[in-house]
Amino acid sequence: MRANPLSDTDGPLSQNTRKLLQTVGEIAESEGMRPYLVGGAVRDSLLEKPIHDLDLCVEGNAPELANTIERNLGAIISMQSQFLTARIELDGTTIDISTCREESYSEPTVLPHVQPASIDHDLARRDFTINAMAIDISPQRWGTLLDPFNGTVDLKNRNIRSLHENSFADDPTRIFRALRYSLRLDFNISPSTMHDIERHGHYISQLSSDRLIAELRKICAEPRFNDIFTLAQTLGIMARIHPSFRWPTEQTIATNEALNNGLSQEDIFLATTGYFFPEHDQINALSDRITNSIRSRDLLLNAAAIKSLENYLTEPHLLASIIHRHLSIYQDYSLNAVKAVTNNDAFAQILSRELNEFRLVQTNLTARDLLEIGVPEGPAIGSLLGILLTNILDNPTTTREEEVTIVTEWMHNPSNNH
Repeated sequence: MRANPLSDTDGPLSQNTRKLLQTVGEIAESEGMRPYLVGGAVRDSLLEKPIHDLDLCVEGNAPELANTIERNLGAIISMQSQFLTARIELDGTTIDISTCREESYSEPTVLPHVQPASIDHDLARRDFTINAMAIDISPQRWGTLLDPFNGTVDLKNRNIRSLHENSFADDPTRIFRALRYSLRLDFNISPSTMHDIERHGHYISQLSSDRLIAELRKICAEPRFNDIFTLAQTLGIMARIHPSFRWPTEQTIATNEALNNGLSQEDIFLATTGYFFPEHDQINALSDRITNSIRSRDLLLNAAAIKSLENYLTEPHLLASIIHRHLSIYQDYSLNAVKAVTNNDAFAQILSRELNEFRLVQTNLTARDLLEIGVPEGPAIGSLLGILLTNILDNPTTTREEEVTIVTEWMHNPSNNH
């Protein structure tokens, strides 16, 4: 592990990034502000890993610094907020700048009250020791590492450790972050932190659905997302979201196959959740907690509904028209997702036939043909097309002439002429 990633020119920072940070540090100092590199960039640079995000914290006013950088360097300000934060785009690099601040929680799970403070207070409000470090980028103290909570020791020991025992009560989303970092970095969660997760895990149930969904999506974006959900299941965290929510440990193989089939990890998560959810009468309540778009809600609910058809649709010798009638109401993405995550090969074959065979079948006669034969406009057209589709699904060799006969017989049936 590198002792100081900014101390020399062969560190993990590219020359362009290094020069950019030096320039920003000079501007900040000229404005009477003390700038620091913070967050994941410090952690990853110490581990000599690639740095993807640049987060700066300044003892001063972050939006004012962003405005000065805009004037001096031509940066584009893409975001400014009332919470003394800003985001700039400069030379193809995104930099998030925040004012150093301290925070206090009036009660568990609520968003904190924040106010400007020193870098020491800012680091003390962070989640884990490995994220509570900073590197001074001002010209006079360039590369000086601040590590008040011995984060470098935990990095060396490959350890995830929270800053204080009430960390997860203050912000239960940190529980999900602990799991993400543990699997992403291949670190252990310290025994004391694991104890705090178990002690305060019940606060997850008090999170708003928006905050919960944001954390689940972050997990879905991780390369080892399946392992993260498996760990969450082992620790009882899934049940904190909903008592019947579970992530099946037997899902690993199916998940890997689904990834190979090109499904997004979020679709795999939703399909797996719906497919293996044991309490169908509770699926809407779960959906209210973990979905906030029409598509994600549909995928979750449809996976559960398609699962309920599994035993029936895998009965031997079932007619193609019956299978199609039950599955035709579902979108391709729902069927593809369930096909990818099911552990029933026979059912996967049924879903594949629906997707690649049954829903591609077309009748020989069209609606225009029916009108020319003499079928009156209106509901009769749709009824007859449905009859013809059912017939050709079950009898694929049906000819156009045979379909004309079916239509003619239907028209001459008095019961169809009301």
